[in-house]
Amino acid sequence: MCGRFALYADKSMLELFLGISLFPGFSARYNLAPSQSCLFIKGETGGNLSPSNLSWGLIPAWAKDNSRAGKMINARAETITEKPSFKSAFNKRRGVIPANGFYEWKTTGKSKKPFFISPKDQSLLGFGGIWESNTHLGEETIETFSIITTAANQDMNELHERMP
Repeated sequence: MCGRFALYADKSMLELFLGISLFPGFSARYNLAPSQSCLFIKGETGGNLSPSNLSWGLIPAWAKDNSRAGKMINARAETITEKPSFKSAFNKRRGVIPANGFYEWKTTGKSKKPFFISPKDQSLLGFGGIWESNTHLGEETIETFSIITTAANQDMNELHERMP
């Protein structure tokens, strides 16, 4: 499970990596947590990319209240097309979450130790994601996302059985 991540690359590096201009006011974030807003790159029709500021924790378009807010932070790649909460978003609203790395905790006895997983060469990662737009929760449209996860590879499996 990916429950925290960081995006601290400077704006010019991100724009070069993504090949698009970002919105004004973008700032580095070292400990992004569920329910917080962050940079999400929407895949638009025709292959265009659109930078957006979305809240982490998908709320389905059909949800009538925000009781799910901040809870659906990850979507399993293996079941994403079967789950009603994710199916429509996967079919129509995909994107990428840029990151410098993510955190996982290893439990040893009664203590938990955090590990920051990032590329050795300090390059950026792009987590696959899905997003939703909900108009049932009030006057404003709320846009939220989930990170798509898969089974951990051999290197990650020591810390956690899932990874973005």
